[in-house]
Amino acid sequence: MSRGFAALAVAVGLSLPVAASSQEQSGEPSAEARAAFDEGRTAFRLGHYDEAIRQFELAYRLSHARKLLYNIAQSYRRNFEVEGDVADLRRARELYRSYLREDPQSPERAEVEGMLGEIEERLAALPPEPRESPPEVHPSPVIAPVQVAEDGTRHPVVVTPTPPSREPSAPSRGGALGRWWFWTIAGAVVVGAAAVTVLAVSAEPDAPSAGLATVDFR
Repeated sequence: MSRGFAALAVAVGLSLPVAASSQEQSGEPSAEARAAFDEGRTAFRLGHYDEAIRQFELAYRLSHARKLLYNIAQSYRRNFEVEGDVADLRRARELYRSYLREDPQSPERAEVEGMLGEIEERLAALPPEPRESPPEVHPSPVIAPVQVAEDGTRHPVVVTPTPPSREPSAPSRGGALGRWWFWTIAGAVVVGAAAVTVLAVSAEPDAPSAGLATVDFR
């Protein structure tokens, strides 16, 4: 056991943290670690548990003394009793468990297991945390157009939707113009009229031949 921390030993119990020991460490703890331990012990006795947590954690980082995990857990548990923050109680539970893993033969094991059982009962009695509801979506307001009269009065404008325009439909091919027999008869009529005209012209006396006609400039 480190003689430096052994000299700083305090009573073991629920009110005071235990002294730190470092069986895995050889040599004396640093002066900075001893100072942090002293500051943490004083803060714990004064009820300044936030400060005790900071100092004990600093001493643990500098020395890795296993019993300091117990001190930090005690500080978190006491801070929960003062502040009522459930996160402190959960943190104390994790540190107690870490302490038992690091020092399974600890003489404080029975007390630590008893405190773990008490913490579990407290956490089980707490109401469930409310779930966050999704954010409400508010639609954007529709601003109706307003017409201002000459006398200053405002009247809402009634907007009548314009019906969709209809494109002119294509002419139906089912009428008389679209039937084949109509164009056949029409073609026959035109050919017949042309024949009559040719015959009528040919019947006139002195009609020149259509293939031999010339132009006379005299």
